[in-house]
Amino acid sequence: MGRSRPAPVPWLHGRRIPIPVVVVPAALGATLITMLCAYAALNQIFGFVEPLNDSGDGGPTGGPAAWALWAAYAPLIAWGPLVAVLTVAYRRRRHRANDASAAAGPVAA
Repeated sequence: MGRSRPAPVPWLHGRRIPIPVVVVPAALGATLITMLCAYAALNQIFGFVEPLNDSGDGGPTGGPAAWALWAAYAPLIAWGPLVAVLTVAYRRRRHRANDASAAAGPVAA
C-alpha cells in the first residue's frame, strides 16, 4: 500500500506552503510555551504568586499530592523546546529540499 499525498491547500493552487508561513508561528509558539511553562515551574518552586483552590487554600506543598502534581506537570517543561527543535528540523529539511530542486535545474515539460 503506497503513501497517499496530502490534499492541496485551496488558496495555494498546488504550490508548497511557504517556509516562513510555517516556521514563524511555530517559533513564536515554541517561545511562548517555553516561557509559560518555565514561569509555572518557577512559580511552583519559588511561590511568586500563591495558587488558590476552591477552599481558598494554597496548592499541595508536600506529600503524595505534591508528588503527583510534579509528576503530571513536569514533562510540560520539555514541550516548548521540543517544538523549537521540530521547527528547526522542518526549516532545515525544507531548505535542503529547495536547494536540491534549484540545483537540479528547470524541469522539462
